[in-house]
Amino acid sequence: MSQDGGFMSVPFAPRTVASALAFYVRFYRAAYRALSRDAKLLVFAGGVNSIPFGVNAVALPVYLTDHLGYLPVVAGTVFTIQGAVAVALTIPLGIVADRFGRKRIVVLGGLFAAASFFLLPFAASIVALYAAAVCAGLAGAFAFAPLQALLAEASADEERTVVFGMSFFLQSAAQSLASLAATGPELLLSAGWDVVPAYATLFAGAGVAVLAGPALLARTSARERRTARERGLLSRRSRATVSKYFASNAIIGLGAGLVIPILSLWFLLKFHQKETFTGPLFAAGNLVNAVAFLAAPILARRYGMVRTVVTLQFAATAFLLGMAVVPGTDAFLPAASVLYLARNAAMNMSGPVSSSFLMGAVEPDERSSASAVVGVSFRLPNAISTTFGAAMMAQNPDSPLYVTTALYVVGVTAFYAFFRGVPEKRASPVSKPPPE
Repeated sequence: MSQDGGFMSVPFAPRTVASALAFYVRFYRAAYRALSRDAKLLVFAGGVNSIPFGVNAVALPVYLTDHLGYLPVVAGTVFTIQGAVAVALTIPLGIVADRFGRKRIVVLGGLFAAASFFLLPFAASIVALYAAAVCAGLAGAFAFAPLQALLAEASADEERTVVFGMSFFLQSAAQSLASLAATGPELLLSAGWDVVPAYATLFAGAGVAVLAGPALLARTSARERRTARERGLLSRRSRATVSKYFASNAIIGLGAGLVIPILSLWFLLKFHQKETFTGPLFAAGNLVNAVAFLAAPILARRYGMVRTVVTLQFAATAFLLGMAVVPGTDAFLPAASVLYLARNAAMNMSGPVSSSFLMGAVEPDERSSASAVVGVSFRLPNAISTTFGAAMMAQNPDSPLYVTTALYVVGVTAFYAFFRGVPEKRASPVSKPPPE
């Protein structure tokens, strides 16, 4: 970054939509140029790592149930295995990455992701199917926490939030493209292809694409810091920070699990809308998220990271409450859709800022471990509460939204209480914008 402040010195003073767009173009063009080569490679590697989410969410359930004849419980078991393996191994692998090298751990994660896709054409065998699920879980466990730590390590303090914003943007964009690619087998089937060759084309292509992640990581040149730390998962300072993150994140994860994974069910039960409506809506949500991720570092630069996270998450909570109170008639479906998109954007927009704050608030050589613990604090309660949310939704579509709203309020308030006094220079310095 240049001595005069580089991209952080780009004036933030948009007065119209056109000037705002011009500002974003100038800001991110300067930001990208200022990044190190390793940071650029890692940002693109993060985008590649999100491909499985887009492909599997759209294609895998249909492939297993409608075409291979598995019962829905088998498809559910596949995702359960993925989640269980990821949750069980994320923390141990985070520790291993901090002590023995993060880069090789993330490379292995990319190889496991590719192996999962290469196994799926043989999913008519239950053994191959469950092996693919285990590989997908290993991919998530190996890549999630160490990649965030590598991004933080490759970025200067004042660049970190912007780098995370770019990474989240590319992840969301890649997921959207992967979701669109996942419609390919249906087109091939309509053209007369058999089931397995049609889906094998998708899965093999996705497996090859995922291998770009390890290839990009192999080109990074930074030497990794390896340390022999004191006994225990985290040092005293990191442990205090992560325990607070764990508490607030677990509450939010518990609330999110009640609703977010089954929002398509909410649209069905409340508005009688099926995949032909929710599919395009959710795809639009991913695109809105991608743009929102780029706006997050600008807000953090202007208002500070803690204030930005809290404000965005409270706004998302208000939008979720609005979804619950809006009447369930066709006339209000557009309003519910807009509220969904706004909630999605606001909540996800806080992600890169929150991740950057965490990476700066813990010891640099413990970033993988800290990210792993915080990730599990969200994933575990999130997975547990979905069953209860579905049961509640069957009785009253809006009841879990009200419970989630209450849990969000508690979790976000706790985050603010824990971190409002933390000096952000210690967490991740952000240059103040010049006077307007």
